Parts: sequence; structure tokens; C-alpha cells
Amino acid sequence: MDNWEVAAIAGMAFLGGLIYAVYFWLASNEKFNGRKFGMSVISALFAAAVFAVGYSFVDKLDAKDLLLALGSGVGITAAGSKVLGGSAPVGS
Repeated sequence: MDNWEVAAIAGMAFLGGLIYAVYFWLASNEKFNGRKFGMSVISALFAAAVFAVGYSFVDKLDAKDLLLALGSGVGITAAGSKVLGGSAPVGS
């Protein structure tokens, strides 16, 4: 796998995490809190790093792999937000 494919898989995981953070910030109707949003960005970066390392050992990258990374980026950021106090849904 070349560097562009590793960057693509990491970017999709990061994008999934950012989508989660922005969605739940907008849904919360709260004033923007940079600290909470920053913690969600850190969780998204962690998701990107996990996928970059994991997929660096794979020979071929398909569209389904990119969709898996996007969805998993959402999940990793959701879990990380619960632990780190990021942009998790209000009341949870």
C-alpha cells in the first residue's frame, strides 16, 4: 500500500470523527465550547492514527475500506468523547 492510500484511510477516519463532533455540537444547541470540540478532534486524530497503522499492513484498499474507516472514526470519536469529555451528546 502506498502513502496516498494510507493518507486516504486516515483522512476518512478523521473525517468521520469530525462529522460526529460537529453533528452533536449542532444538535446540543449549546454555545460553542472550544475545549470540548478540541477533545473530539483529538479523538478523531487518534482514530486516524489507528487506521493508518492498521491499514499500512494491507495490500489493497477498496471503497468499502474507506467507508469502514469513516464509520469507525465516528465510533472511536464517540467513545473517546465519553472518556475525554468532548462533544458528546448532552445528557449522556
